[in-house]
Amino acid sequence: MPRFHRISIEVEEVAVGIVMRVLHTTPGVARVHYDMDEIGYKQTKAQRNGSTHGLTGRPRKRYEMKGHDLLMQILGKAGRPMVTGALAKAFEAAGRGKSIASAVHRLRQEGLIETTVEGYVLSRKAKDRLRHRVANKGA
Repeated sequence: MPRFHRISIEVEEVAVGIVMRVLHTTPGVARVHYDMDEIGYKQTKAQRNGSTHGLTGRPRKRYEMKGHDLLMQILGKAGRPMVTGALAKAFEAAGRGKSIASAVHRLRQEGLIETTVEGYVLSRKAKDRLRHRVANKGA
């Protein structure tokens, strides 16, 4: 088993990034520890107690259905094109936040919704997915 030796170096502030990059890519370097205590970095109480993230505040809400799946369901039930405002109101009525931008973006990327003059509609691919979900639930 290899034996490790601890080495301490001091680097100017302008060269920190270059030195860290070199250390991380050098073969034989097991760990690089950047000691920020000396430069005035303050840890949060959660970090001192062993938490890896140090986030404080409200916990994130958890939903049984993802936002993009909920939007697909809303559009499927509507059966007609929906504009952004109507989609956002339906999303909010389902107990979610006001923003639907990320869910709409994901659905558009996957080719599940299309934009028409009247608003957003489900694509053929999305309708097939919804139809198969309903068929599989019934079996």
